[in-house]
Formats: sequence, structure tokens, C-alpha cells
Amino acid sequence: MTGSVFKRCSKCSTRVKAKSCAKCGSSTYKWAFAVDVGKDANGKRLQQLRSGFPTKEKAERALHEVKSTLHRGTYVEQSTLTLAEYLVDEWLPATAPPRVRHETWVDRRRNLENYVVPRVGAIQLQELNAAHINRLYADLLANGRMQRAGGLSPTSVRRIHAMLRKALRDAIRWGRVEHNATDLADPPRWSQRHAGGV
Repeated sequence: MTGSVFKRCSKCSTRVKAKSCAKCGSSTYKWAFAVDVGKDANGKRLQQLRSGFPTKEKAERALHEVKSTLHRGTYVEQSTLTLAEYLVDEWLPATAPPRVRHETWVDRRRNLENYVVPRVGAIQLQELNAAHINRLYADLLANGRMQRAGGLSPTSVRRIHAMLRKALRDAIRWGRVEHNATDLADPPRWSQRHAGGV
């Protein structure tokens, strides 16, 4: 599992070996790393490249973290997949009946279409964090009703929390993310009262 840290030109993205870029002459650069992450089906080497680090030390630290996940077998390939794409195109079909009751699946689809995807669906799955989830819950409590003004009840929001928690647990198992953002989020308490709740 080889990897290297190097300077990368901020203008043209070429590797910089001297004080300025040999290709465009720019003297501004960021640090980057490249690491082997395996081989494809044809045996061709696969690499991950990450750049934009302000210092060599930060690039080395990030390289070490990727190498550690590779060694532990928990490496997750970088992806621009959005939360909506994962939930609607992957997770929902994979958990369709007979894996779950038909009513459960219909509830999940409705909750995703009405509450989750319109609010946080555009966020990249690997960028999703507890702050995004907490804002989602706050918005649902305040403005979640579809037919009239007002928010959803804490119980309804907790059901959405449970669904998201399950979906993100599956994303970890399927190698899509390293952690579950709902584990650090703060869903409403069961006893919490909210004006206009269902």
C-alpha cells in the first residue's frame, strides 16, 4: 500500500517539484497525496488522490488516515453520491418487500419523498453530518406539515430518525460511508411537546 505526498499547482494542478510550476510558472500550490487503494477487475492499480491541504503535515496526516482504513478493511472510496441518490436509488429498492412489510416500505418511501429528500437530499452522502440532521429535525418540528402550517410531532420525527439511522447503518455495511451521522444527532425526546405537533 504505497502512497506519496507532494505539492500541486493551485492554477493547473500539475505536480510542483521546485519553487514554481514547470508548466504554468505559478508559485502558488497546495499539498496533496496519492495512495494505492487496490486494483480493478483487470488488475489495474487504483489510486485515490486528495489535494487542497495547506501544509505538508496535514497531507501526511490525511494519507496516514486513509492507509489506516485500508489496513483495517474499512476504507470507503470517495464518492459524490448525494443522500437522495443513495436513499431513493439504492437503499429503498434494496429494502423493498419481501425484506420488509409492504406498509413499512410505503411509509419509508413517503417519508423520504415528503420530508427528507426535499430538505437534505442534495447533500453528498459522505459529507452528511450531525448538524445537517439536527437542522432537518428542527425544520420538521417547526414546518413539517404538508397540508397546513405547523410542524410534525416529536414521535413522527423520531420515526424519521429511526428510518435514517437504519439507512445509514446499511450505508456503512455497503461501504458507502465510514460513520453514521444520526449517531451524533439529537432527535426530539418522546415526551417533548411542540405546538402544532401531530
